[in-house]
Order: sequence, then C-alpha cells, then structure tokens
Amino acid sequence: TGAVMMLFLFVVMLIGVDSSESLAETLRGQRVAAIGMGLGFGVLLIAGIGGVSTAGFVGLTAANEGGNVEGLAALIFTQYLWAFE
Repeated sequence: TGAVMMLFLFVVMLIGVDSSESLAETLRGQRVAAIGMGLGFGVLLIAGIGGVSTAGFVGLTAANEGGNVEGLAALIFTQYLWAFE
C-alpha cells in the first residue's frame, strides 16, 4: 500500500497540480460527455450483471464431474491451454 501511495504522489508531483489553477473547463462539454459516458457504462454493467445472474452456467456439471480440482485441471490443460500459457 505504501508503494501505491508513493506512485500516486509521484504522478501528482509530476503533473504539477496547483490549487491556484482555474476551475474553468478546458474543453467545452467535457463534463456532460463524462457524465453521459459514465451513465452508459453503468447501464452496460448492470445489464451484463443482470444477464449473467438470470442465465444458467453452461457446462458446469460436466466440468465438475470428477470434482472441482480435476475439472479445473482438465479445462486448463486441454481447452484453455493456450490462454493458460
């Protein structure tokens, strides 16, 4: 946690944020665009979580036939070997 804090302080010092800087927007409509994009991302996130929670998991029983560890090992070392490596 200390290293993350030092990185954050380093970036703040590198950027040179001063309290005397003006609060006026440098790009017109930046705040409105940020709010719109944030709301859009929130809607996508909620829709994605809702879609996952209503749909069942496909292939879960086949993967767990021999047990959790055996099923995970079989998937990692056969179907997902390239991604695992």
